[in-house]
Parts: sequence; structure tokens; C-alpha cells
Amino acid sequence: MNKFKAFVADFDGTLVDSSLKISPTVENSIKNLIARGFLFSIATARPFYGIMEEVCSQLSLKSPIIVRAGSEIFDPVQKVPIWAKYIPESEAKHLIKYCLEIEQSISLERDREIYVFGKQPSKEYSSGLEIKDFQSLVEYGRISKIVLRGVEENTLEEFKKTLSSTFEALHIDISLNPQRKAVLDIVSGETSKKVALHKFTELVGIKPENVVGIGDGYNDQELLSACGYKVAMQNAPEEIRKIADIIVKTAEKNGVAEAIEKIFMSSYGSKRA
Repeated sequence: MNKFKAFVADFDGTLVDSSLKISPTVENSIKNLIARGFLFSIATARPFYGIMEEVCSQLSLKSPIIVRAGSEIFDPVQKVPIWAKYIPESEAKHLIKYCLEIEQSISLERDREIYVFGKQPSKEYSSGLEIKDFQSLVEYGRISKIVLRGVEENTLEEFKKTLSSTFEALHIDISLNPQRKAVLDIVSGETSKKVALHKFTELVGIKPENVVGIGDGYNDQELLSACGYKVAMQNAPEEIRKIADIIVKTAEKNGVAEAIEKIFMSSYGSKRA
């Protein structure tokens, strides 16, 4: 009997390529997986509203999904959050003040709203959100995620270190958007994709060791570290490939479908030597 009960996939660069479309091969593999009684979920930095909502409908997902870099878990059927960790108001105010002083682009996400100063999010990212002028933000409660865009790539790591030491109550991750441009995703220090994965297993009644995780980016490392079996996409950074139990083809070559076939549809699910 396969000890794995759930498959949790990153979205950008894993479940979909830069076109943001799920291939028919991957869609059929996921639906077959679910039909056989396994759980399928997604863990992404994106908000639920918009493209993720559409994908959940396309795949007929019923299992909770992890969104906004682990700050929220959504019921894809009822389309409501069932668990959330918000950024403390004092930390949000402090970070906003810091960014405005150095003229750093910043956006704050709350429910279906996104408050923007400076560089705008892409239309496909914000398709399900109402973009509001930053000046209209009057209270700082229930902020799920803050995104910093437009940071120069050669200063990204150093800027992250500076922010992490200045804002110790926040969790900061480097994330790549579909155009392979890096942004900083910031959530409460009480959560991350790893924390959310553990909460996901509680909600569905399984253990983390029963979960197969798959990802392609630095920000998937915590997700994979929480899973019983780790899958890296072929184009993942070396740090991700090093911790993987297996490596599959890229999103363009249906890597998710390959992982499903090898792990869930065969007797392959044992650890490699």
C-alpha cells in the first residue's frame, strides 16, 4: 500500500509554465490521482482570488489549498479562508514607514484588496483583486501578505538580510514571478509554507510524512522540508535539487504528471538509496 496520501504542488514553474496554463496531460494526471482517492493541493505565494480560484474549479479540487506564501489556507469549494495568520499591525506600520522612506515599491494584500505604492503588480496576479491607492489605507489589521517589487537583483539577498534583521517578527522569502523577476514576499513570522503544510495535514487528518511535495524555487524549500517525500523540478536551483528524493522534468515537459506516475501510480514510492 502506498504510504503517501497527498500531493502538494507549487504553482508557478511547477504546476504551470510561464503561460500559466495547466497542460491536458497534467490535468488528466491530477484528476486520475484524485479519482483514486489521493488528495491534491497547491501551495503558492499567490492569492486565492483570480487565477487560483479558476484553477481549483478547473481541477475540481476539494482539498484545502495554501495561498499567500503560507499566510492563508482556503477551502476551494466554499471559497473562504479556513485558517490564517496575519501580519501584526505594529510590524505592518513599521515596514510601510521604512519602505516609504527609501521609496521602495510595496503592496499590501487583505482579503480581495491590494494597496499599492510604486510598482504595480501584473494584471494576471491581481486579476481577482481590487487595486486601491496606498493613501486610502486607514487601518492595518488583517494584512495577509506584503510584497516588495522592483528590488535590484544584485542587491536582493543583502536587502533580504537587512529586512530580516530589522523586522524579526516577519518571515521573508524571495519569490520569482512568471517573468522570472524576483520579489520579496513577506508574511507573519508565525507562518511560512512549512507551517501551513503542517496545518494542512491537521485539517485533512494525515501526517506530514504522508505528503509528497514538489517545487522549483528557493521559496519551496520550507514546503519540501516538511514533506515525507520531496520532488524537485529539473530547472530548480541546486539547493532544492540536493534535498529532493527524485527530480522530474520541467513544467513545459509535464514534470508534475511524471511525479504522479512514478510515486502514486506505481510501486516507486520508496526512498531512493
